[in-house]
Amino acid sequence: MTYIDITGNWENEFGSIFTVQNVDNQTGIFFGTYSSHTGATGSYYVVGVTDFMPDPTTNSQTVSFSISWRSYTSPPVPPQTGDNWVSGFAGQLQIAADGSQQIVTTYLLQKNSNPADNWGATVVATATFKRINTYPKLEELSDVVLFSLQKGILTENGATPWFASVGIGTPSQFLKLMIDTGTDNTWVTSSQCTTQACLAHDTFNAANSSTFNTLDPNPKIKSFGPWGNMTVIEGQDYFSLTQIQSSQKKEGIITSEAMNFENAINYDGPQFLELDCDGGIAIPSPFWEATPNTESLMLQLLKDGKIDYAIASFWYNSSNGVGECLFGAVDYSKFDYQTLRFFTLQEITVTGLGYLWALKLNAFMVNNVAVQAGITSFVLDTGSSIFKANQQMIDALLNAVTLNGQLPISISDPNLMANYPTITLNLCNNYYNLTPQQYFIQLSTTSWTIGIQTLDGMPQGMLLVGSVFLETVYSIFDYENSIIALANPII
Repeated sequence: MTYIDITGNWENEFGSIFTVQNVDNQTGIFFGTYSSHTGATGSYYVVGVTDFMPDPTTNSQTVSFSISWRSYTSPPVPPQTGDNWVSGFAGQLQIAADGSQQIVTTYLLQKNSNPADNWGATVVATATFKRINTYPKLEELSDVVLFSLQKGILTENGATPWFASVGIGTPSQFLKLMIDTGTDNTWVTSSQCTTQACLAHDTFNAANSSTFNTLDPNPKIKSFGPWGNMTVIEGQDYFSLTQIQSSQKKEGIITSEAMNFENAINYDGPQFLELDCDGGIAIPSPFWEATPNTESLMLQLLKDGKIDYAIASFWYNSSNGVGECLFGAVDYSKFDYQTLRFFTLQEITVTGLGYLWALKLNAFMVNNVAVQAGITSFVLDTGSSIFKANQQMIDALLNAVTLNGQLPISISDPNLMANYPTITLNLCNNYYNLTPQQYFIQLSTTSWTIGIQTLDGMPQGMLLVGSVFLETVYSIFDYENSIIALANPII
């Protein structure tokens, strides 16, 4: 078995809930809580360890944990039954025949006793914990928002080629928007912007919308990091969205959501000029802190009861050129459930970048050899396409992929890709392979280049990737539980 991150909720046959909140992927040590409704009743702290390098030839991963039965939700006095008891659970995480995950345990319950009564005060029993399906099946939900993803031009600026057509204002003005986990800015190109970069895009004309409301008439400079700055006027208007009400038939209605966003009245530069989209809808991470006039559309929809869960899931079929992003649900028909893995988010402590969705990357591997590039955080950004990092890290990665410079970074014949190695991403001992056909990007009919590029201004140790990797997986950005889940897509 490949390593499985046990972060999340598990329920046993007695209805008790075992929640793993944090796993150290270098040692397997974890912490969590346990909520019991049989015998001792309350909530308890858990500490344990799991095998972070399980035997790949068997269907098992060891898990052990202990519980002190003094509830942290109960007052210390009067004493509660079980306050001085302790339990130890030892078992195996296994994949059942139906693809579900379960931890099968044997446990000892030791009551407080005198030495002569130790064995009599010990209970030996079994319990099986099944991972609770955190994400209900799509047909079980009535409140889901669907974005149909299309693929535009892939350019050298590193932005995602994915976009969704979204109507803004009254009447609706339709723009091509990114659904972007790599920013906290929800923005559109304004008709007031007349730079060359702006004129390359469709624009939103606030004067033509009867429902547009200016939140702050004073233009503000907003940083887009290495891309540069944007001058915006903060406003509010209605976003026209597709809300699924009959998921089995994929039928939906148009719903309107009042949303704060940034109306870009000025931006310039070649990267904005090459951008295929006209703006973006931000999906900031749980570590993001909102300002008075900023909102997350997904959280607004949750607050207004138009979705049931603060999750965004992405699927894209490269061969057919179709994809979808769901707010509030996952689509089990789009991925192999047995391959679903959960990864705990890593907080980015760099000032101003707390909105990024980052994981711990064990290794970036080329031909199964780890590249020593100093990667400390791995960001999954649906608003980007290729691998991006600072110059030092990119030099190390490109040197490995080109076999120490023996192979060129750009080629004119796609058949030459056969000479290039496979890239493997080791995420908590789960391995995701990228073939040259997947990590090369086509710039023209006669030009292909490796999708690994320097982005000046990237923090030390950070590697970011977008659609080049995300088109090879089904991805779930879970705001409430602070995790990203990945699975093999069904194409």
